[in-house]
Amino acid sequence: MPASRRSWVVPGVLVVLLVALLATFVVLRSHRGRDTDPGMLVAAKLEADNFFSLDYRHADKDVDRVLTLATGKFKKDYSARRQEVVDGVVKKKLVVSAAIPQDGTAVELIDGDRGQVLIAVDVTTTTTDGASTVNRYRARIALSKVGGHWLVSDLSQVG
Repeated sequence: MPASRRSWVVPGVLVVLLVALLATFVVLRSHRGRDTDPGMLVAAKLEADNFFSLDYRHADKDVDRVLTLATGKFKKDYSARRQEVVDGVVKKKLVVSAAIPQDGTAVELIDGDRGQVLIAVDVTTTTTDGASTVNRYRARIALSKVGGHWLVSDLSQVG
């Protein structure tokens, strides 16, 4: 090998190594924070269950359960509709129960102290005459970590 080519081998190898290191850094950085905190999924499932489960015999307590895991605008808006929700369930004497299928959750986004989870919920609504209907809903639940705990900042039905 001529001397002029040998003088480029070491710098060439160094450039290739530097590019490989930078690419590795970029890939690792892009995956940072994507590990799902199990607490986020637990909070999302629990809130979906709370939100879609209401019983006319203890509707106030059911609404309180939703508000316990709520924060921000969602908490404010749901609090403002509290009486409307309770009155509707009590007036119709409804028992609404939710079930989340085993494969009914998917993490849509996680970014540090914020996340979004998609949840499928099977909801059975029963009236006092024994008639019942089953519907499947899909909800997008936005969560924020507040004081070390995941709380729901938004819950919207998406299907």
